[in-house]
Amino acid sequence: LAASPAALAAEERAVLLLGNRSLPPLVYLQRGRPVGLAVDLAEAMAARMSRPVEIRATDWAEAQRRVLDGEADALLQINANPERERVLDFSEPLLRSEFAIYVLRERHGIASLDDLRGLKVGVEAKGLPISLLREDPRIGVEIVPDFAAGFGMLAAGEVDAVIADRRVGDYVLAENGIRGVKPVEPPLGTSDSAIAVKKGNAALLAE
Repeated sequence: LAASPAALAAEERAVLLLGNRSLPPLVYLQRGRPVGLAVDLAEAMAARMSRPVEIRATDWAEAQRRVLDGEADALLQINANPERERVLDFSEPLLRSEFAIYVLRERHGIASLDDLRGLKVGVEAKGLPISLLREDPRIGVEIVPDFAAGFGMLAAGEVDAVIADRRVGDYVLAENGIRGVKPVEPPLGTSDSAIAVKKGNAALLAE
């Protein structure tokens, strides 16, 4: 039985893979082009797929909405949690993420989420750490537009701490010459990132 024109068009259409434009060195924009470690991995994967793949780096909240609304096909470099697993299916692990609390170098006494109670903590709007913070209403949550801005807010005393993927946080501090900020040891925890598709899109996930 011949496939319908619509089915053929879907098979030939490029897979639209969206990443977080504010996640250097994993995914970010360089002269308007998506680059980074996760992008390199996605491009190597795309070379083996039967359909062309278009990779874009964009606002992360918008990226997640577009995949759930069927306007894009997959999310690059996303960590699973119960809320996300209700609406997304995840690939095999892509990269290991290590999340850390960042504070001013002279600050002591912060070693865990419990120590953040009563403080204001900067996080991304749709990153994994915000779901951890919202489990404890005693922790104040401040949304940061990106981590460079978040560390600037930390240096200015507008937030007491920032939580970020350790690769991202260390990279942003070094690239922007931000001094006087340190990651707390040990990290809050680790999580494997993946590529995720809308729940039920088993064919694309398998490919």
